[in-house]
Amino acid sequence: CYHCEYVCTPIAAAAETSALYDNPEYFDGWGCNLEFDYDRFEPAVHQQVRDYLDFIGKHTEGKSLLDVGTGSGLLPQMARTRGYEVEGTDLSKHVSENVPAKTGFPIHHGAIEDIDFKRKYDLITMLHVLEHTSDPLSTLKRCKELLNEGGFAVVVVPNYQSLDSRIKDLLSAFKLKS
Repeated sequence: CYHCEYVCTPIAAAAETSALYDNPEYFDGWGCNLEFDYDRFEPAVHQQVRDYLDFIGKHTEGKSLLDVGTGSGLLPQMARTRGYEVEGTDLSKHVSENVPAKTGFPIHHGAIEDIDFKRKYDLITMLHVLEHTSDPLSTLKRCKELLNEGGFAVVVVPNYQSLDSRIKDLLSAFKLKS
């Protein structure tokens, strides 16, 4: 957006998006692995999630947490060890079928706008998710509908102008991500 400098990933057709996120290889790299073996994730990935959870613990209240775009499920898995009651959402059928079997918490398959939730939450996290949506305002409105009174949405988006982002872009371009 030229007005606010919001940047999103290229929007693909629904079939392309499903094919991308349903491919288990998508989750192999950047310190993670496609088996969702958290013990083998890079220590930096665990530290980043601990930092997010420390921030959440310091600046929010409540214990029911919905992690939108949960991916590997590491954030809800670690949040659960801190006493949170957790659920996730993901566009990936691979994630929604495999992570719950490994972790024991539910992951709803689909976009947050399309899921028929049976409850509301104290906290909703969207870590590096909003930039992947075709209508971020609709996504945020749906989060608001799903929050309990006084609930919190924690949204993290990348700074595409940072050195870190530029290095990751180069690694991806040369297929060197790991």
